[in-house]
Amino acid sequence: MMIKGAPVLRSTVGLLPPSLPARRCLSSSSSKYATSPASSSTSKPAVEAAAPEPAAASKPNSSTEPGSSSTPTRASQRNPFYPYKNPNTGRWIPALPLRRQAQLAKAAQRAGMLDQLPPGPKVDQLRARIQRNALDKDREGRLAAFKASNGGQHMWTALMDEVRAGAKQEQAGDDSASASSGWDHYPTRMRLLNEADKKAATSLAREQFVKRGPYSGRNPRTMFKGHKPERDYERKMKNRQERMAVMDETVKEWRTAKAESKKKLQPTLPF
Repeated sequence: MMIKGAPVLRSTVGLLPPSLPARRCLSSSSSKYATSPASSSTSKPAVEAAAPEPAAASKPNSSTEPGSSSTPTRASQRNPFYPYKNPNTGRWIPALPLRRQAQLAKAAQRAGMLDQLPPGPKVDQLRARIQRNALDKDREGRLAAFKASNGGQHMWTALMDEVRAGAKQEQAGDDSASASSGWDHYPTRMRLLNEADKKAATSLAREQFVKRGPYSGRNPRTMFKGHKPERDYERKMKNRQERMAVMDETVKEWRTAKAESKKKLQPTLPF
């Protein structure tokens, strides 16, 4: 049974936008005509309405627009200095190595295009360093201007010499004051008492050392026992002399025992 309007559908397949599959459109249209046979009279307006669709086919797909939330960010729009997670695959795209970032930042600085780079670890460090150097240079310039307006370097040299001379005079005054208030200005009685105390302390220390000594109450044999090879030297030499005295007998006994062991190993039969 042939469905009315089928030739019309075949003629409209070429007019459909390329983003929609033709098989899906055919199945939906055939089901529509199969369920409602009375609507064959309205198929021509549908074809006429479908005719302007090729104009819409020239427009880009909404799924490829960068503003749509369902599409991933393009490589030209994301920051290559930080890792990026693909929302479709769930995988992380690694960032550029730090050494490569530093090289790009330096090259951009030499070319005067540092402001065009996106923010990143090495780019931020280079910008902070440039700002710090600019502040230091400005500070040095202001200091040089202040020196120039106040006499230049000669003024600073004279000021330092004056400060050093004043410090030396103060130190010399302190030394003279300490020398004048030294031992000679003590009263005679205080000086004699101090000398007597020193003599008494010295005599007491000598008496205590002679009576007791630094090693009193200790066994000198355990304190000055020396090394073990030194302690065993006499016994070792005595043992060696005793063995050398009977060395001939020892050698004779050894040879006799060896000959007897060889004799035991000889076979009893002559063949």
